[in-house]
Amino acid sequence: MSVSDPADRRATFRAPISTAVVVVDADGREQQGLTLNVSLGGCAFVVPSPLEVDAEIMLQMTLGDRDLSTRAQVRHWRSTVNGFVVGCRFAPLGSAAERLVAGAVTAQDRRTSVRANVAISLEYRRVIANEPFRLTASTDIARGGIRFALVSGVELGDRLQLLVMFEGDRIPLEGTVVRLIADADQRHAAVAFDEARCPRLGEWQAAVGRFLDSHPHVIG
Repeated sequence: MSVSDPADRRATFRAPISTAVVVVDADGREQQGLTLNVSLGGCAFVVPSPLEVDAEIMLQMTLGDRDLSTRAQVRHWRSTVNGFVVGCRFAPLGSAAERLVAGAVTAQDRRTSVRANVAISLEYRRVIANEPFRLTASTDIARGGIRFALVSGVELGDRLQLLVMFEGDRIPLEGTVVRLIADADQRHAAVAFDEARCPRLGEWQAAVGRFLDSHPHVIG
């Protein structure tokens, strides 16, 4: 199998998928969390309490419109302001579960891999903090997410509300910080949109699609 094979990419590509996840440990203790990324091999998620490395766990989440339940093994964890980021490896998936995960990864890859390097105005705030919106600008936009410069403290796993100015419209969106990027003088956040919490996501995706079609030179 070549490196460029789409099946190989699905196996290694960590799609920035944000969805609710229920985590159950070997003693039956249950935690509610939120995924940060998903691949055919495993996923990363944020939960309130740490899990032991090598611990066997059960995961329950919804991908698209279907439910996934699978065993997994904890590979690593680290603490954040929002709890603990846990990386895990799936147990061997059945054919139906593998098709479900592969479909979700492929769909999210299509929504986020084609990005436009463009600066547009947006405002953001953390959902849990009841704080004022902060004005900033994007560096990349895609159908399934956005990357922008941070002007206030944001952590991995934060849920953000955004008001994005695009094509003369102010589009409300909501998503999860799935990556933090730091360069020489600025921090940026990559946010994956949550379809269930974005009633106007279809409008955003259509607008971005039109923009990408008419401005191919800005695709990064």
